[in-house]
Amino acid sequence: MRIGRSIPPAAAPLTFADLMGGIRGICEGGYRIERFEKELKAHLGVKHCFLVSSGKAALTLILQCLKELFPDRDEVVIPAYTCYSVPAAVIRAGLNIVLCDIDDRTLGMDSAKLASLLEKRHPLCVVPTHLYGLPSSMDSITGMARDSGAMVVEDAAQAMGSEIDGVKLGCSGDAGFFSLGRGKALSTVEGGIIVTSRDDLAAQLHRRMEKLPTCGVPGNISLFAKALVLCLFLRPSLFWLPKALPFLGLGKTIYDPEFDLHAISPFQAGLADGWRERIGSFRRVRREFAQRWQNVTDFSRFLRSLPGPYASAELIRFPVRIADSRRREKLLQESERLGLGIMGGYPASINKIGEIAHLFLGEEYPAAEKAARELVTFPVHPLMAPRDAAAIEKFVKEW
Repeated sequence: MRIGRSIPPAAAPLTFADLMGGIRGICEGGYRIERFEKELKAHLGVKHCFLVSSGKAALTLILQCLKELFPDRDEVVIPAYTCYSVPAAVIRAGLNIVLCDIDDRTLGMDSAKLASLLEKRHPLCVVPTHLYGLPSSMDSITGMARDSGAMVVEDAAQAMGSEIDGVKLGCSGDAGFFSLGRGKALSTVEGGIIVTSRDDLAAQLHRRMEKLPTCGVPGNISLFAKALVLCLFLRPSLFWLPKALPFLGLGKTIYDPEFDLHAISPFQAGLADGWRERIGSFRRVRREFAQRWQNVTDFSRFLRSLPGPYASAELIRFPVRIADSRRREKLLQESERLGLGIMGGYPASINKIGEIAHLFLGEEYPAAEKAARELVTFPVHPLMAPRDAAAIEKFVKEW
């Protein structure tokens, strides 16, 4: 167990000023939620916006509503390497998972494999993912999905505030969703955002939102306590403490389809005060760190950064491949010992998750399985001090 300065692998800072915004949100009640929704709609250029308890809750609700609109379809195509919350949400919605192998360059769906898959199946929807903030090829994916009659639900959980060529990520499909959880581009402790410009889908979502439970006094107290802990202990000088507590499960990837669906609270909406300015500031910092790690990996014999539009993508983690498994394990062990925040990616491709592996017997997804073996991620968040970045750079060059 390390005691001492430790860098979180990902973080969206919360300050005491943000906590005061949350308290004002409680006082303003539903008005504060409505204001946040209006700000999001105006900024993203969408007709409808809904605020819920988490990113996976957002995806679950979208899928449930799409199933009501298209009852003869029940398959959801997702990348074979992605956050475990995505397959959990599909199962929570009562639908069937179809996997598509990934593109080595973007970690999103391989367009050729998706085209082949859509020729054979008629899914309800396709869920392209901007993993770590790396933009997927939305134009080609959207075109192929529409040709097959499938909807497109854009997973921008890790890409809030990002845009490519003037197009905001999360807004190209029939619906999109973002996450406001710890370690995302913006955090309100937990939370999710649904966006769509389809009136028929929005009408279904309105009906479901009216039935969702709200966050009462105990829930707001719990959220305030969590926000205070994040405000204090996410900083590198103190992060070692929650990291050392095994029951918190920090750094673990868990598949769990049993999660609550409820509306966001006024406290969380208040925590988001000034969100556009904060996201803009975070984006600038993340771009700078991404460029720094790009330069470092360019000179390494063993580290290979992914080709991609890093200059215009605001990553929440910087993904790097290490083909030599022994060296990869050694790097991760040393990073843990030194508290450098370099972490592995998701530990397995979706077809290898123990609880649902039986759904994919005999299926192989070589690019996804390779990503699970090779990927590590470098921190790029604003809580890193210059000395933290220098320590990582020195470590990588010596390693």
